[in-house]
Amino acid sequence: MKKPKRKTVKRPTRKTNKTKNALSAMVDWFGDSFAWRALVPSVLIASLIAIAAATLVSVRSASGSRSQPDVATIVFVEADVSPLDAGPDEAGPRGACGAAKTEVVWKEAENLLGAFWTHAVRAPDGGKWSLWMYALNGAPGATKELLRIGPHELADVSKGRGLTRTQREKDGWKRYAEAAKTEYERALEPHPMQDIIGTIRFLLTNRNKFVGEDTGVIKVVYLSDMFHYNCDVTAVDPEAGYWNFLSLDALERFRKQVDEGVLYRHDGELSSVSVPLEGLVDKSGDRIFEVFSVAIPRLACERVPSQEANRIQATGQIQRTWEQLFERMNAKTVLLNVDTDRIFDR
Repeated sequence: MKKPKRKTVKRPTRKTNKTKNALSAMVDWFGDSFAWRALVPSVLIASLIAIAAATLVSVRSASGSRSQPDVATIVFVEADVSPLDAGPDEAGPRGACGAAKTEVVWKEAENLLGAFWTHAVRAPDGGKWSLWMYALNGAPGATKELLRIGPHELADVSKGRGLTRTQREKDGWKRYAEAAKTEYERALEPHPMQDIIGTIRFLLTNRNKFVGEDTGVIKVVYLSDMFHYNCDVTAVDPEAGYWNFLSLDALERFRKQVDEGVLYRHDGELSSVSVPLEGLVDKSGDRIFEVFSVAIPRLACERVPSQEANRIQATGQIQRTWEQLFERMNAKTVLLNVDTDRIFDR
C-alpha cells in the first residue's frame, strides 16, 4: 500500500528588520527621493547666490573703506638762521636776531602742525594721513627728520573717551611738537642757508617712502618765502649759488635750467651737482600733487631789506618760477604765501 505524498506547504518568509530597512530605503529612493532630487539643486543654487552676495558685499565694504585716499604731507621748515648756542660771537645783534627768528619760524611750524592734526583726526574713515617734517637747511633731509606723525600716532585719539578724547583731538599734536623743536634747533648750521633745490633731489630720491600704493594726495609744504634770506650776513650773497633769488637775473638763470630739465646746486665748494627733473607722480595718474609755501614774517634785524624783497615779490616772478619747476614734476597746484588752514582744506 502506497503511502500518500506529504503535501509541502511553504510558510511565508518572515521579514526581518534588515529586509524592512532595505525596502524602506528603496521606497525612499523611488518615492520621497524624487522630491529631494528636485530640491537639492535649488538649495545648491540658493547657497551659491548667498555666497556670491556675501562676497560682493565684503568687496564693496572693502572698497568703500578705501574710498578716501591716503594723504601724505612733507614739510620743510626754514632753518637758515644762526644756531642759538654758537658761542659768544653770537651774543650780539646777530645772535638776538637768530633767536627771535627761530621763535617766529617755529610758531608757523606749530600752526601747520595744529592744522594738520585737526584735519587728520576728523578725516572720514578709510584714508590714512601722514606727515614728515624736515629742516630746510643746506642739506635738507640729510639729518634726522624733525617729526613723523602717522596712523599710529593719530590712533591715540580714538583710544580716548569723553573729555580725554576731546583734549587729544584739540592738543594731541603738542606732545610731538616739543620734541620736534629740539631736533629743529639741532639742525641749525654755523653758516646757514636754505637749499630748496636740495629738497627736489631729496623728494625724488625718496619717492617710494612718501608715495605708497594707496596714497592719493601728496602735499609738499615749505615754511619759507621761497627766495631765501637769513640772519647770517655772511650767507647772504646773490651770486653765491642758485638758491638765492634776490635778483631777476638769478631768477632768469634758474628758469633756464628748469626749461632744460636739469638743475644745478653748489655743494659748498667750487663744484656743482646736477639734479635731473622728473615727475614725482605720473602725469596721467589719479594722484594729486600739490605744493604750498607759508611765508615767514620778516624781522627788522634781517639782512635783506623789505623794500628789495617786496620789489622782487611784486613782479610775480617768484610765483611763476616755482610754478614752472613743480609743474615739471607734475604738480597740479602751486600756491605761495598761503595760510596753513588753506593747505588742508583743499
